[in-house]
Amino acid sequence: MNDDKDVTELLQAYQNGENVLDKLLPIVYRELKQIAQKIRFKYSNNETLNTTALVHEAYLKLIGPGKQYESKNHFMAVAAKAMRQVLINQAQKKLTKKREGLKDQLELHENIYISEENSGQLVKLEKALQQLEKIDKKQVQIVECRFFAGMSIEDTAEALDTSPSTVKRNWKVAKVMLYQYLKNG
Repeated sequence: MNDDKDVTELLQAYQNGENVLDKLLPIVYRELKQIAQKIRFKYSNNETLNTTALVHEAYLKLIGPGKQYESKNHFMAVAAKAMRQVLINQAQKKLTKKREGLKDQLELHENIYISEENSGQLVKLEKALQQLEKIDKKQVQIVECRFFAGMSIEDTAEALDTSPSTVKRNWKVAKVMLYQYLKNG
């Protein structure tokens, strides 16, 4: 059995009330960790957000009462959104500290960097994504998968149950729209 099928079956068992988190976590943890490690290359400066902390915070958002996932791909798409939320929350905290005149003391490890400079950019991006979501939620999901989870066009298509050509087209449109929001906002 492959990991995709294992995860889908474990998610279904979890939704049916079975206690399978001890089997599910090791499988999805590896992939979530890989995603978090990819993100670290996008945010390079002095302060870091621990990839382990990012994975743990995202995982906590993913598992809980009432969570429903159709498949591993659906789970990974939701994981991308959870990582977006964690990163945006971290960026907002950094901006708040900066506005309050506090020196940022974030001393975590494993190389996901969120600097004061790109914290502001992440917060602006979040506002732009909120605007885009009012127009096209699918484009926001594509941005989450591509930008926040570092997924390829093909992985994004699989996660969102759509074609690679649709992902490519919507990715291009989303980037243009986000650029306009960021430029005018």
